[in-house]
Amino acid sequence: MNLSRILGINQLPTVTHSSLFKTTDHIGLEIEVQGDEARYVHELSNWRVVPEGSIRGFELVLAGPKAGEELLEAICEAEEVMDRYIGERGRSFEQAFPEMTSVHCHINVLDMTIDQLISFLTLSIMFESILYNYVASHRNKNHFCLATLDAQDIIERIKQFVRVYRSQGDQNARSALNTLFSQSRTKYAGINLSAIRQYGSLEFRMHQGTHRANDLIRWVNIIQTIKAYAMGEGRTPSNILETKQEVGITTLFQQVLGDYSMHFETDGLEQEILDGIRQAQDFVGAYNEPAGFNAMAAIPDGDGSLYDIYRASVSHDEDEEDNDE
Repeated sequence: MNLSRILGINQLPTVTHSSLFKTTDHIGLEIEVQGDEARYVHELSNWRVVPEGSIRGFELVLAGPKAGEELLEAICEAEEVMDRYIGERGRSFEQAFPEMTSVHCHINVLDMTIDQLISFLTLSIMFESILYNYVASHRNKNHFCLATLDAQDIIERIKQFVRVYRSQGDQNARSALNTLFSQSRTKYAGINLSAIRQYGSLEFRMHQGTHRANDLIRWVNIIQTIKAYAMGEGRTPSNILETKQEVGITTLFQQVLGDYSMHFETDGLEQEILDGIRQAQDFVGAYNEPAGFNAMAAIPDGDGSLYDIYRASVSHDEDEEDNDE
């Protein structure tokens, strides 16, 4: 069962393919801009202009998820309009997009099964430090897009979700998503889990603010490529880590990212990915528990249960001593 059925959100329609995008996946984008002159932004056909108080500015929010040629048209429109906005207001790129601005990219997950979603999360967290190295350095340690290394509660929530799924299947997945991936608890992570239940997407929040089409297209493609690998036939969180053992960390990274792997620095790459693997292993271990396994059933109810086990063993030893006599 895919997440569209689990969440009760309709699948998105197929679209015309674009040669500039690796897949025909649907994407949501939010582009933050600093400045109080939102009224000067010309009428947009693909975007909504929304006030954004946290940066004393506004956001360009894609008017619904788009893919293929429609997505390309929307990104080009944003670049054209913002170029004109910056020029007319006599502002520089740095003034419109200072360090506190960002781009949020929503990747559709409605077409994924829970297993594929967990694989997507496995890869995303494995490569999370590499993604932070790709974007502007000031995005790392930012309180509005914390990496899982700085927000361990995120890993624990994924682990709990995986355990619910492995023990109960799809039937309680929606309830678990609502409970564990609440907006108040997970929104400000670099990989925002609350968008799954809210929009049917996984939100990547770590990219710096920009309106440049080439930068936006490449970033979308990088994340799409990771998702596409996660959805490969027979792919599971377990065999992703097994592939790492078989071919090595660098080769796996190149297999997943393909041509886009050349855009990442190689110095320290293996160690960064190894750190990500250690993060992911925590919930992949829960995934490897047998389906239907209830981890809590193996834990005694309390001190009384432990005491009974102890007394039984002591009584057995005493009986053996009596027999020896």
